[in-house]
Amino acid sequence: MNTVVDFLDRRTEDFVNYWISTYYVYSEEYALRRHVEGFLDAQHRETTFLFRKALQYFGKNEGVPHLEEIGQDRHDMQTPFDDAYTNLSTFFTALMEFLMIHHENRTLNCSQAKLFKALLEIRKMEAASGLSLITGYYSQTEEINI
Repeated sequence: MNTVVDFLDRRTEDFVNYWISTYYVYSEEYALRRHVEGFLDAQHRETTFLFRKALQYFGKNEGVPHLEEIGQDRHDMQTPFDDAYTNLSTFFTALMEFLMIHHENRTLNCSQAKLFKALLEIRKMEAASGLSLITGYYSQTEEINI
């Protein structure tokens, strides 16, 4: 699986740009803030930072670090919860798409078995990350039972 993580580490900017241009620019959060000077650049920096952190935890059955804080931040920004959660979900969808596209184009050189193992790890990370986002988003408003 190191092959996939190394590939993603080298292609972090490409991946973040892919997610932003394919999914994020269609989100409610983006629509609400697209005219705020520097917002998209800040979103790009935040996503790049979180993605690099996530790569450090890849394969450890943990969520992306700092997502509780991101959930709190999105709550404070008044991003609707469903949009915040959808943005997280599309991030992981884009990640799987990105890997499959590169595997198909042979720019990601790994076996199909390694790719499938990486995709399963991504799903595990997505589930753990979703729980962290939910916990953070609702931590300031009410008790939540997960």
